[in-house]
Amino acid sequence: MTEEKRQRAWEHYWQSSRLASCGGEGGQQYQDAIVEHWHRVFANFHGVDQLLDLCCGNGALALMANRYFREQGLGSVAITGIDQARINPQRWLARLNPWITPIRFMGGVPAESLPFPEGSFSAVIGQYAIEYTDRDRSLAECQRVLADSGYLAFVCHAREGCTVQRAQTQLADVGRLGRLDYFSAARELARLQFSRRDPGHPDCLAAKTVFEEKSQILRDWASRAAEPAMYENIVNVTTDTLRKSIHHPPEVIQAKLDEVAAGVENHAHRVRALVQAALTDTEIRSWLDPLIRRNFRAVGRLPQPVQGPRGLLGWSVVLRRGH
Repeated sequence: MTEEKRQRAWEHYWQSSRLASCGGEGGQQYQDAIVEHWHRVFANFHGVDQLLDLCCGNGALALMANRYFREQGLGSVAITGIDQARINPQRWLARLNPWITPIRFMGGVPAESLPFPEGSFSAVIGQYAIEYTDRDRSLAECQRVLADSGYLAFVCHAREGCTVQRAQTQLADVGRLGRLDYFSAARELARLQFSRRDPGHPDCLAAKTVFEEKSQILRDWASRAAEPAMYENIVNVTTDTLRKSIHHPPEVIQAKLDEVAAGVENHAHRVRALVQAALTDTEIRSWLDPLIRRNFRAVGRLPQPVQGPRGLLGWSVVLRRGH
């Protein structure tokens, strides 16, 4: 996948009312275990007045921090969220006003090249964030913009964790869908319906039979898939689009089918990126060791496991500049 397609995959995802890219339940920011972990981290921040949320997406962590500091009577903390994707949380999450309004969000900003002066922030944080970047470059930028005695705090995907295990199962589901060639069958049926203009024509009937057989296969897979909603939504949206084909120009129907197929491709990219970004605890220690040897100290265990009801959710890293 080209860099442009990667960028589009994430931007498409954040052009919605979603808060979190993973780890959320029932439309919430994150699972309770993650929220509780960050509250403990925030409680141990001292002298923080400027906070940067790295790779923020639609701002789940930034919003959590804003609510925490304000509810604790520390409303003077200014929060900035940056993401390489072109994000606009204030538009998509207007329902969360006034909590989200005070946060400054900046899209199109890579973590490897932060547009801030040295020492701008007293804390740099990220939830499932820095591991997606070129870590050497982004860590160097984090250190540059971090003030003396400032904090670095991240929760990273754990290669051994349940989120990665689920992602690997999702990738298998997407691969199975690709081998079925479902969207080619849908496009062929749409083409014949337009060219023949007779739903009873033998070619149309044959194409419809192929499409319906593949749709039933998807429904069967949904009953035992890690992500059944994906299969169900694909079948429902594609079937509904083909039903409407007689009421719309062919280019509109084909565009809708292409949109559904692109959504699956984008999903596959994001899940694949998650699996590739995940780290073991040994890798995290190796990655952070140079910082510890210089002028950072660990706050608590390094790394610390963040456990949820289904297992390990991620590795937490909290460092403070200075000895």
